[in-house]
Amino acid sequence: MNQGWQTFLESRSLSCSADSPQSIEQTTDFVSPLHADGLLLGRGEEAGEFLQNQLGNDLRQVDGSHSQLSGYSSPKGRLLAVPRVLRRNNDYLLRLPAEILEATLQRLRMYVLRAKVELRDAGDELACFGAAGETAASLLEAQLGELPGAVDAATQCAAISALRVAAAGSAPRYELYGPAAALQPLWLALVEGGCAELGADAWRLGDIRAGLPNIYAATRESFVAQMANLHLVNGLSFKKGCYPGQEIIARMQYLGQLKRRCYLFDITAGECPRPGDELFDAADKSAGQILDAAPAGPGHYAALAVLRIAHAGQTLHCGAADGPPAEPRPLPYAFDGE
Repeated sequence: MNQGWQTFLESRSLSCSADSPQSIEQTTDFVSPLHADGLLLGRGEEAGEFLQNQLGNDLRQVDGSHSQLSGYSSPKGRLLAVPRVLRRNNDYLLRLPAEILEATLQRLRMYVLRAKVELRDAGDELACFGAAGETAASLLEAQLGELPGAVDAATQCAAISALRVAAAGSAPRYELYGPAAALQPLWLALVEGGCAELGADAWRLGDIRAGLPNIYAATRESFVAQMANLHLVNGLSFKKGCYPGQEIIARMQYLGQLKRRCYLFDITAGECPRPGDELFDAADKSAGQILDAAPAGPGHYAALAVLRIAHAGQTLHCGAADGPPAEPRPLPYAFDGE
């Protein structure tokens, strides 16, 4: 992470949702660090072509006015990362969890060969944060002059890139990218205008409620893209050319072999579940794995989990059949055919 940005955030005394006396979901307008704040930069005249051949979405659609989620998979079709991809001038910027940034960089660099592309960690020069709510939107528009109106749309204002991302409800959510020196006064303007300052868990919770998947070190190479619902959140293209794992992903899509999907749960437990933790049914048989989880209030957590479809709609338990209960909740989008 950018050192100046980290120092700025440490000075702000951000509220932690796990310690809040009320549900963090009662806070309608807030700013928050992005929970997955690793930034990977692709630069060079062949950067677009190179990334197009590596990622599962169609990067030809990514420009100054459009961002996208995309899957990066192994040749066996298993997800290695789910970056948010955007353009800044002629560069590509990929946001993903810092804990898998170096592994992702190393793997991508294996395939550069003679391509005219530079891949590196951009955390020293760029930073990012999230802003949610109608008040935040009005304040951002006053500061930036224009905001993206649709999910995945983007706008550019001087050094700042603004993206609109999916939300579970009607209140908008935006991600802001740029140099720390440009983001700090923007953050302060939002706070002075009435936005609460919350910790990174708040943004992670918003992603989970919106059904947006992420991959962490514990779940790398665990799921095919459709198991994480990536195709349902505009994160996967079935019309682009070849990329690692494409044959397996296409076969699952067109031959109806999908046996696991991602579902949303509310969990009451003493501590937050972790990516990779197992869920069990009443017979103490493994039903699936936690994909992502975040605090929503004291002893209360929201989680995405990849389950066998046969377990859909059941109350499951974390860790064992007598572990903390996981109650199913509706996602904000429908599955294929529903």
